[in-house]
Parts: sequence; structure tokens; C-alpha cells
Amino acid sequence: MLLIALALALPSLAAGFFLDDYALLAALDGLSPVANPWNVYCFATGDPEKMTQVIEKGPFPWFARPDIRVHFFRPLASATMRLDRWLFGNVAWPYHLHSVLWYLAMLAIVGLLLRRALPGSLGVLTLVLFAVAATHWFPVAWWAHRNSLVACTFGFGGLLAYIRWRETQWRPGLVLALAGLVLGLLGGEMAFSILGYVVAYELFAAPGSLPRRICALVPVSFFAGLYLVWYAWNGYGVHGTGCYTNPIREPLAFLATAPERFLILAANQFLFWPAELPALVPKAVLPSAAIGIAALAIVILALRAVLNQLAPEERKGVFWLAAGGVLSIVPFLAPFTSGRLLMVSSLGGSAAIAVIIREGRREWRRKGLEKPKARKRALSALARVFIALHLVLAPAAWLILSPTFMVFNRYLTGLTETAEIDDSRVADQQVMALSMPDPGLGVYIGVIRMHNGHPQPAAWRPLSLASCNSTFTRTGPNEFELALDGEMLATLPEQIARDAGAPLTAGTALHFKSFDVTVLDVGKSGPKRVAFRFRATLEDPQYLWLAWRDGRLRQFHPPPVGESVFLPWTRSL
Repeated sequence: MLLIALALALPSLAAGFFLDDYALLAALDGLSPVANPWNVYCFATGDPEKMTQVIEKGPFPWFARPDIRVHFFRPLASATMRLDRWLFGNVAWPYHLHSVLWYLAMLAIVGLLLRRALPGSLGVLTLVLFAVAATHWFPVAWWAHRNSLVACTFGFGGLLAYIRWRETQWRPGLVLALAGLVLGLLGGEMAFSILGYVVAYELFAAPGSLPRRICALVPVSFFAGLYLVWYAWNGYGVHGTGCYTNPIREPLAFLATAPERFLILAANQFLFWPAELPALVPKAVLPSAAIGIAALAIVILALRAVLNQLAPEERKGVFWLAAGGVLSIVPFLAPFTSGRLLMVSSLGGSAAIAVIIREGRREWRRKGLEKPKARKRALSALARVFIALHLVLAPAAWLILSPTFMVFNRYLTGLTETAEIDDSRVADQQVMALSMPDPGLGVYIGVIRMHNGHPQPAAWRPLSLASCNSTFTRTGPNEFELALDGEMLATLPEQIARDAGAPLTAGTALHFKSFDVTVLDVGKSGPKRVAFRFRATLEDPQYLWLAWRDGRLRQFHPPPVGESVFLPWTRSL
């Protein structure tokens, strides 16, 4: 199984660095204004004064919420990345090989866990399904996602030690379980969700009476609560961003969105429906949730039909693993939906799929002996669908996604090289991007160019990341207005910088050291017309104006006072 996983993962070695990777590399080099080399996963601290300085220099856009916090505690994952930086410099493929080795280590531990929790053919099939799950591709291929691999490797190791301790009274088990969970949490927050499996195990599978098993959850609950209090007390977590709903600070908002997000992730887990689609296309939320309802209904009915046919140990193992998968997904109902969030819960999902495939396959093999009933025919058909999706299409996706992603990433990186920027002058210039084909590129182009050997500009400011046409109107020697055909903050990448809890209204004025911004008109999500005022005339050589035109970032020359220029928007691809 490890050899198969290695063969699927090796093409990701050519992926290169991608978006967030460059911010982490800058942090490792001591060049980040907010992160440090020993904890690189800090993008915004929640300090308004610090955020004002970051906006002034870039790359956060001017409309970013001043108190935004995107700060994660992942020192162990950061240490592994610092080792990469020290050993491999700017050569990307060894970084990815290191991530692949973490993935193989996690699979080995999950294999040992399944040998104890779900022995026999079901355990083998569950491991196969888990190893080739398409939702695991991105965490393996994207270096910035190293934290999830480190967290799950140690977290699942802690779960394995815990189960062995509970079932055999293995003395080192409790200490190793605690050590595994602590090391997992030092790797990343994803390890916290593995506690869902601990709860499910104690409720449905652990030895002893139910009261005793419930009592066993007291120290687990205390440990979880202590971690959450410490985490929040030290300023870690997410706040003020539209891509995340804080369940503690915003419980009602969390409860309002959690059901649809759960259904969307279920559609991804069982029917291969991309969970990222509703996050990028809001109109796809309800259809995706409907697919999730269908997926859950089909799986639940199928499990009800087959669970009684299993041996007692198999039935117990499938039940608590599936329940653990459901419980472990709860923390991941806070961010926007993405398949990469399913790494922990997909263990329980894989167990459910495995039992449906095995029992359904047995039904169609019996067809020659007896005429199957309608329910058995349905189970047989579902097994065939799951085999096609999870044992054929899923591993094929690994082999297709890696080269596709490599080509796309190299294309984006190439766009940064075509920008009309004079390296001999840019170190003394404030670069203003008036229009961009992609919000991510608009934010990261400066740090990408710096990583590739170009001088760092005095400032990199994306003035608009909106995916629509705009019109630049010169209103004074040092002033202009930007009017959009659409509106800002309408896309997920823009909403990362500001949530709906702090809307920009008409008349809002923001003041920075080098420029001022006044919102003149707003739409449903954000500004439609904005006025900018700079400290010097727009022709001053300290300013470099860029706009997306003809497939590249070209220099833009502001028109005379009173005149306008139309800025068409086109995608990068």
C-alpha cells in the first residue's frame, strides 16, 4: 500500500512553490512583517496598528479589516519547514519529497490502527481507500499544507496508543497517547479533530460499562478544553475574515452555516463532488447540499442493510470509526468548504465505503445462485459506483492533478516575470495594481518576484482585486476614482481580508501614511466606487501604476485631470 501511495504521490514533486508557500518562505528567511521562522503560520496578528503597517507596505489590500487575525500555532510543522529551507535552499522538489514521506508515515500508522480496530479484509480495503483518497492529494502536493501531515501522523499515532492502552492495559500506552496528541497539536490544529475518534471509541467500542467509558472521557474533555483556552488566551485563531466562522465568538452564525457545510463535505467524501465549488460559486451551495443529502441517505440506508451481516468485531469497528469520522468533521465546519479538510474524517468515511463495497460485491457474486431482491440489487449497484469513484477515479485523479497543477502553477509564476517592472528602479517605488486577473496573484506577485531574485518594491498595493471591469477617472493632481462594473468583496479570496461583520459603507474613510481611501458607493457585498488620494502627484516617479492588459501586467499612465480610462477585466487563463 505504501508503494502504491508513493507512486501516486511522486508526480507532485514537480509542483513547485504555490502562493502561500512564498509567504512561508519569506517568514523562514526573516522577511515577514508578522511571522517568525519558528512559527511561520501567522498571516495577521489581530493588532490594528500592525495591520495598518502591513497594508501600507503590502501585500494586504487597503480594505482588509484592521483587527483581522489569521494566526495558527504550528511550531513543529514550522520546524520541519525550516529544516527544508536549510537543507534544500530554493530547490522545491525535495520539500515535496519530505511531505510525501510524512504522508507515508501517516499511512503506516493508520494501517497499524486499522489492524487493531478493523482487522481482516475490511481493514485492508479501508486502508486502500484512505491512501488513494483524492482529497489527500492537495495536502501532499501543497508544501504549505505540511502542518496537516505532521498533525495527523502524530495524532493518529496517539489514537493507536490510546486504543492499545484501553484494550490491553499496555502501560506505555497512556503516556504515548498523550505525547502523540500533544505532538500532533504542535504540528497543527487538525490533530484536535482526532479527539472525535477518541469520543466515538469510548462511547461505542471501548471495554467496560457505559458509565466507566463516559468517565474515561472526562480527562479527554479536560485536555481539549485546556488546549482551547490556552490557544485563545495566547492570541491564536481566526477572526475578521469571511472564510471562517468562529464557533465560539459567533455561535449562531456557525450553527446557521454548519449543516450546509457538513452536507457539502459529505457530497465530496462519498460522491466525489468538489467541495470547493460552492465556496467559489455561491449559487452552487444549495445544489451541492442537496447532493450531500442524497449521499448521506444512500450511505445510511446501505449501512443499515449490511451491518447486521458483519461479524461482531467488524460491526463494532465500522460503527465507531464512522461515528468518529462524523464527530471529527465538526471543527472543519467553521472554514469554507474544501476537500483538503477531510483528511481526518475520511478515515471513518473510508470504513463506511469499504463495507458497502465488500458486501455489495458479495451480492453481485451471488447473482448466479439466486435471484437478488431489489435491495440487494441496489447495494450491488452502489458498490460498483463506489469502486469506480474511489478505487479507479480517485487514484487517477492523483496522476492527473499533479501535472495539471504543475502547468498551472508555472503559468502563474511566469506571469509575474512578464510584469512591466524595472528592477533598477522598483526598490524605490510604490507599486499600485489597479486591476488583476486573479486575487491570489494580486496579493502574492510581489513576494513571488522577490523569491525569484527580483528587488523588493518599497510597497506593493493591490488597489482592486475585483473580478470585473473598472473605470479610472482622474479627479485631481494626486487623486482619482475607481468605479467598478461590479463590486469588491464579492469573491472568496477578497473576503479572506474582510468579513461581513465589518462592512464598508458609503462615506467610510481610511487613512494611511502614503494614501487615503474614501468609499463613495457600495453594493451588496462591498464598494463599487472608491476615491484614492496620494501624497504626491500621480506622475511622481515614486509611483509605479500597473493594470492587467493583453495577458500581462503593463504600466499604466494616469490620464489628465478630468479624463477617464476603461480597464477591462480578463482572467489569467
